[in-house]
Amino acid sequence: MDDLNKSDEWRMFQFYPSGARPPGGETGRQVQMRAVDEVEAICAAHPEGSIAIVSHSDTLKAIVAHYAGIHLDLFQRLVISPASVSVIWIGPHGRAWCASTMLDR
Repeated sequence: MDDLNKSDEWRMFQFYPSGARPPGGETGRQVQMRAVDEVEAICAAHPEGSIAIVSHSDTLKAIVAHYAGIHLDLFQRLVISPASVSVIWIGPHGRAWCASTMLDR
């Protein structure tokens, strides 16, 4: 972490994730858009069911931030712990982030 904290790229990602772009990678905004687009496509394919999405915490936090109305540059304020469940209710009249909870191990 000490080496990472000295990196301009790392600091930029911590303070400006929506615009930060690692070498050869996507901006945080591009990651968020791609992930949310995929969630929307999965939901459209399963309109009557429940779905589960499993990913790395930063991607999940970007998805939750989108549905909670939190700007991506503030997504690090969200805490999504390993083995937790975040629920996003997507209904016919809109979307709402509901809850995040830890599962018993």
